[in-house]
Parts: sequence; structure tokens; C-alpha cells
Amino acid sequence: MIASAAKFVAMPALALGATAVLELEEPAAGAALLYAVMPTAATSYVLARRMGGDAPAMATIAAAQVAIAAVAVPLWFGVAG
Repeated sequence: MIASAAKFVAMPALALGATAVLELEEPAAGAALLYAVMPTAATSYVLARRMGGDAPAMATIAAAQVAIAAVAVPLWFGVAG
């Protein structure tokens, strides 16, 4: 939960701050924000499974992050406006 909070709150906020400080134009700022707010890759499940990690937990985390991203992406782009 802490990692997901950091992923969907802290990283996009830092991306917005960095793009403002660097005075990036809209396409670059949008790309930076989009990259910061995307959920974890689905391949993390495959990697966890192949390396003997907790694959069911990784599947749950990935699915939860995709659901959170469905709300977080439009929300952050609304904030960035």
C-alpha cells in the first residue's frame, strides 16, 4: 500500500514539480506525468513467478494498480490542466 501511494501520489507530484521547475512545454510535461502515474508492468508477475517470488501477491498488486490508475491518470491530468 505504501508503494502504491508513493506511485500514485508522490511520483506524479514530483513529476509536476520537476516539469514546472524545468519549464517543459506541454507535450514533454504530459509525457513525464504519464510515465510517473502509470501502474507497474504486468511482466512483474512473470518475473516474480520465474524467480520464485510471491506471484499471486504480485498479480494482486498489479491488478490493484491498474484499477487505481484508471482513476489517478485522469485526476492528475486534471490537476495539471
